[in-house]
Amino acid sequence: MVVALTAIVNVVASSMNHSMDSRNYIIASELAQEGAELVRNLRDNNLVNGKASFDGFSNSLNCQIDKSANLFCSSSDFKLKYADNFYVHGGSGSATKFSRRIVIGDYETTGKKIFSIVSWGGVLPSNSANCTATKKCAYVESILLDN
Repeated sequence: MVVALTAIVNVVASSMNHSMDSRNYIIASELAQEGAELVRNLRDNNLVNGKASFDGFSNSLNCQIDKSANLFCSSSDFKLKYADNFYVHGGSGSATKFSRRIVIGDYETTGKKIFSIVSWGGVLPSNSANCTATKKCAYVESILLDN
């Protein structure tokens, strides 16, 4: 009886752990997608306002962006906070387990390759090669061209 009860408790605990990992992966995936879309929006706004497509962009492994749509590329703090129903960098808000890094590099001669990398409860890698679900990390890769 005790052995059966222990087995059931272990199965339930394992199931709960996998459920939380799945939930965190979904949130991280959406935050990674949001990061890539915010960078794309910044490029699009540059075009609409008559600026060069990549005005304000610099190739960096250490960028961050949030709903303010400001791209900062000299950051060392990638932690996201939760404030007013948004995940944000800096400012006030509740600390979260999520961190987001934006990596910008050249793509061919006129474009940029964007990686939006989000991790939770682990190390935030500086590139997508070290980002896997087992390492508690999700990323989105986007190619932006100079239109």
